[in-house]
Amino acid sequence: MLAPGIQAAERIVEPAFERADKAAIRFQKLHRWGHLIVILGAVVAVWLGVEAATRAAPAEAAEGGGTSIWSNIQAVLTGLLGALTLVARRLRWHEKWLGERAVAETLRGEVFRFVGRVGPYANAPDPERALEARTLGIERDRGIPDG
Repeated sequence: MLAPGIQAAERIVEPAFERADKAAIRFQKLHRWGHLIVILGAVVAVWLGVEAATRAAPAEAAEGGGTSIWSNIQAVLTGLLGALTLVARRLRWHEKWLGERAVAETLRGEVFRFVGRVGPYANAPDPERALEARTLGIERDRGIPDG
């Protein structure tokens, strides 16, 4: 008795679920890699600062000042890390990851509601058409705020 409902739900919902799930995984990876790069880059930047300070102190005392290659590398690295942080925020990887995951999980829940014929499917004259409409609506809204 459940098999026809499950087959219809898979046929209707599965493509939308796959799109949202793949997008969520892609944005999750971007978000995590961005954070990992910033964290590891910050560790390297601190090490470069220490290296620059320990190498520059004797040189500054003897020569009267100047910057080392280490401090220049540190400046470039921290600039790149700042740019990556701005890009990640501007592209909203974290929000998109959570929004796409919410879409995928909402679609998954919709399958159970459809198969159980509860909620909007309880008295629907054509439950499959109602599922198609709800699937399109969930996918269209995406759960990602504008701005």
